[in-house]
Amino acid sequence: MLTVREPENFFNYRFYSLVSDNEALLRVLDQTKRHDRVCITGKILKNPSPQPHIFLSSIKVTEPWERVDFPKEDSVDLGSLADEDTITAKVHFASEDNKILVVEYRDRVLPIYVKDPNYAQNLYRGDIVQVHYQQQPFPQQPIHLQLLEPVKVVDSVVNNHEQNLTVEGYLVKFPRSPQLKFDVYGLAVETLGIDRYFTLVNFDDPDTFMALRDRLGELWAEGSSTMEHDRHFDVNRAIKLQVTGIGNMVDREQANPQILINKLDNIVKLL
Repeated sequence: MLTVREPENFFNYRFYSLVSDNEALLRVLDQTKRHDRVCITGKILKNPSPQPHIFLSSIKVTEPWERVDFPKEDSVDLGSLADEDTITAKVHFASEDNKILVVEYRDRVLPIYVKDPNYAQNLYRGDIVQVHYQQQPFPQQPIHLQLLEPVKVVDSVVNNHEQNLTVEGYLVKFPRSPQLKFDVYGLAVETLGIDRYFTLVNFDDPDTFMALRDRLGELWAEGSSTMEHDRHFDVNRAIKLQVTGIGNMVDREQANPQILINKLDNIVKLL
């Protein structure tokens, strides 16, 4: 997946799926890390999906991302998807026009073909949903599904917006990247057996926000030996916190729901 952003407007961007039948290009794609800057040539395919697909002619990494990549191996066999027709998953991405839907299921990210935009209305990234589907025969990698009926929201993340929350979960760090100017800390909170990741922030007082970051950074450093790498963040399941604050989810495509914290006492270490 390639993300193209407008240089002067971070929030104006578009995703492109990159495909090829050339083994050399596929090897380059396989070795390319998240956040690497690349230069590509290719042709936009005629495709019934609203998600643009580019058939690659060439790809070159022009600026590798400095952080060491820790690829996560897929640990779950999804062969059973072909024998089932319903899963409970978490929304990874839902476009504003309701034509593109991607979900996280177990440890995989699954694109879903939406034939009727009414089937995927008003979904927020982070919603826990029930999906009734059939598996598409093509492409085989990654596995693609097709919606057979409207998505059912089992637990809506936007219901937490502007609500008083007290949650428990494990400390998470989203490392500095081209999208993040500094490390951002959050909490992995389990809901219906699925982890949601809340970022912990304060937008009202810069001093409180700095103190919050420093405190979470200290906790992270103290337990660094038990940290685990995930695809684009790190998690420490040896550090469990209770956090109290106000839920904040203002946009359907917001990367993660937030908890607004107004004082350090609202963070309690449980483990």
